[in-house]
Amino acid sequence: MGDIIRKLFNWLKQNYGFIFQEKNLVILLIIGLSIRLLIMPFTMMIDFSHQYYGTFQTIEAQALPAWDNVNPVSMDSLYLFMSFYNKVFPSMYWYNSTFIANQKLGFPSTLSSRFGDYTTVIQSDFLSHEPIFLKIFLLKLPFLIFDLGILFILPLFFKTRENKKSAFLFWLFNPIILVINFVFGAMEVMAVLFLVLALYQFSKDRLLAGLFFTCLAFLSKFETSFVIPFVIVFVLKRIYHYALFRKRIILSAGLIIFIGFFPILFFMTSLKIILKELIAVAWPYNYIFIWPIDRGGPNLYLFLIVYALILMFYIYSSDGSFENLWKFSLLGLLSFFALCYFHVQWFLIIMPFICFAVVANKLLWKAFLPLMISYFLIFIYWSNLLTVYLLAPINPEFFLNLPDVKLFISNFFNADILVNIFWTAFVATNIFFAYFVIKSIKLNNDEIEALYKNNKPEH
Repeated sequence: MGDIIRKLFNWLKQNYGFIFQEKNLVILLIIGLSIRLLIMPFTMMIDFSHQYYGTFQTIEAQALPAWDNVNPVSMDSLYLFMSFYNKVFPSMYWYNSTFIANQKLGFPSTLSSRFGDYTTVIQSDFLSHEPIFLKIFLLKLPFLIFDLGILFILPLFFKTRENKKSAFLFWLFNPIILVINFVFGAMEVMAVLFLVLALYQFSKDRLLAGLFFTCLAFLSKFETSFVIPFVIVFVLKRIYHYALFRKRIILSAGLIIFIGFFPILFFMTSLKIILKELIAVAWPYNYIFIWPIDRGGPNLYLFLIVYALILMFYIYSSDGSFENLWKFSLLGLLSFFALCYFHVQWFLIIMPFICFAVVANKLLWKAFLPLMISYFLIFIYWSNLLTVYLLAPINPEFFLNLPDVKLFISNFFNADILVNIFWTAFVATNIFFAYFVIKSIKLNNDEIEALYKNNKPEH
């Protein structure tokens, strides 16, 4: 027992000594936690109330939300959180019986075409029950736990003290992370934690464990699927180098992929519905920017072209190093955010890869800062939903009844043109960042060369 404790202490000292051996870092950690705790109770995105409206339907009204099968892991976890709070705090009103009665008389389910007409009604009801600040804080508390998990896992990817410190501070004070996790209260942080755990396992050559966490990330949030093709190619390349002179390569590859992705088939009972609704229907028409060849003629899906080119380049030209896995995954995600319409909370998925990039190459900070600024500027596209409504918990009557931000801006400048300018700047900065990443890619990696030598048979 004493030996186990000693090994654990040495591991903690080796990986996290950089924090507790510096007084300044301890102070910064306290400040970072204080910022999170301060903004958690007083802010929220309107989707936050929708999520818990759906869970309330399930738990109290026995009405299964329409989106229950879209993200099984995240939704089941959401129900679990809500059930826990209902048991521990039974006197805290989450939604009142009158509201549920109205729902039965015609209020829509969460994914119906009429649901958008009731967004402010649902949020107003959510905010009408005291103690509202305590309620919001408690409901965001699981996101804090996931966030802290990522915060302390990221330094494990790096060997030097300086790089560990940079990764730690990047996540601790990143405004994008703070806004998405603790202002919005978005559930993307759960998928990101699973994704970071998967990447950490891959960095240690634990392929089965990495594939398992990749599955959990995908089951949690669909947007993580843009990383999966690169993960599959990475695993196959690693198996190929490990078994280069062995005859078990096909068996090993098939076994790992089958075991790794079996949870998708096992847990996702509505996979057919998801493929039909999210890919075949919604994505081509609502999310993927198209490039018309001529009026009335066929269209080219520009994102799919760029993404396919990046993936093919990774397949045919890259080695099987972990470094190239995260770099090409980052390029794939940058192409998605540059060429597609997306929900702003999805941008959290790219943050771990951005962290790897800026820590590995300090020059990339010059590309990340304008990327971050342009990201916040595009919030104006969603008008009040991502601006004044975020402060609604402080004073619902005031903030939910403010004039439309875009209409106000139009008194001085055409708001639609301004949105186009900001979105163009965001696309440009994504491409600018991708350029720096492409420059840093090494197609011949020392890690793979050493792996090749170690597995080469003796003649």
